[in-house]
Order: sequence, then structure tokens, then C-alpha cells
Amino acid sequence: MEASNVEITKIRQDLDMLVMLYQRLVDRMISVEEATPEEKEALESQDEVFCRSDLAKALE
Repeated sequence: MEASNVEITKIRQDLDMLVMLYQRLVDRMISVEEATPEEKEALESQDEVFCRSDLAKALE
């Protein structure tokens, strides 16, 4: 019983290390940039919803 607990603890430590290494890899591959003021405004603003007939009129 003691040996299996030690093995489980070792597996858990290895998994934690793999998760940490994977996160570091992802952080290096994907750069995170701060949103520009225009992008922030677009993300925070309400979207306008048009019906199909309004779209057809706009495309005429």
C-alpha cells in the first residue's frame, strides 16, 4: 500500500511538471499583446443587430 502511494505521488509530481512546462511553451509561442484603445472599445460596445430585410436594403 505504501509503495502505491509513493508511485501516485511521483506520478502527480511528474504531471504537475509537465503542465508547468507546457504552459511555459505556450507562453513563448503565443505572445500576448495589449489591446489598442479601438479594440477595447469594440470589445466593450454593444453590437448592432440587423434583421434580414435591413441587410437586403443596405445591399441594394
